[in-house]
Amino acid sequence: MDIGSIVLSLCSGVIGTLAGSGIVIYAQGMKNRAIRKTAVSALSILKGYAGTTTPKYTDAQNEFNIKFNMAQKRSMLVALHKIGVPIEIPVSGLSSIENVSFLDKKILAKEVDDMIEQIKNGGVDNLFFTDVDIYFSEGLRRKAMRDTAKKFVNEIMKKSSLNMDNNNIDYHGLINNLTIGEFNVIAVLRIETYKREFYNNNGDANIQSMDELVRDIDRGLWDRYLGWDYDSYMNIKLQRNSMQNMTDALPTLINLLNAPQQAPGRPDEPDQNHFK
Repeated sequence: MDIGSIVLSLCSGVIGTLAGSGIVIYAQGMKNRAIRKTAVSALSILKGYAGTTTPKYTDAQNEFNIKFNMAQKRSMLVALHKIGVPIEIPVSGLSSIENVSFLDKKILAKEVDDMIEQIKNGGVDNLFFTDVDIYFSEGLRRKAMRDTAKKFVNEIMKKSSLNMDNNNIDYHGLINNLTIGEFNVIAVLRIETYKREFYNNNGDANIQSMDELVRDIDRGLWDRYLGWDYDSYMNIKLQRNSMQNMTDALPTLINLLNAPQQAPGRPDEPDQNHFK
């Protein structure tokens, strides 16, 4: 095979790959534009109720459910919820696609206009076709864990005290009020908050610091520690400590290896007269 044929084959492969990628991107773009149009139509319906005497999302839910079929609602429901439409999450975490319910919240035209702008700009394209049941179930689980963490802070940490001599925290038996499931949720959080920063100089709870902790929990800043398996957490912590100890000992080991070595001395030669 000559050079020309090789170059031609390579060019054909590259062109074919680019063409295939371009077709996929174009098709996805067409698909997203169609869903954007549907989502904007849904938001326009909601906005239409903003001018009524009682502009509530609950008033618009019947028209919303009639106007859009299940496939259309399934494709855009997560995106609508993410940008601010107050979709009611059932206790089971499984959303009814056929009859979507909204919360009893006032509709503000300006807010809806902002939502429409986000949709038109493609800011939530990645949320289209997100599985609705998984999304809302995960949201319900996350809320339950945050509520448990806030319960630990408000009902236990705020009533605890720190022994200033040995740095031990006394929960005064209140931690026994948690169920096994609740304790598993906050097991790692309890270790991470076992710090003097949450207590005053006299050992009493620092309520201001703990209120900030509750706000951070609400913001999701402590989610990584909630529900984390205790044994897995301790194993990772042990590995980190071992690596840190090795790192700390490395300079000493290098110095020992680089130290000048003393040549071994020759054994004493035997007295020649010994053999006479």
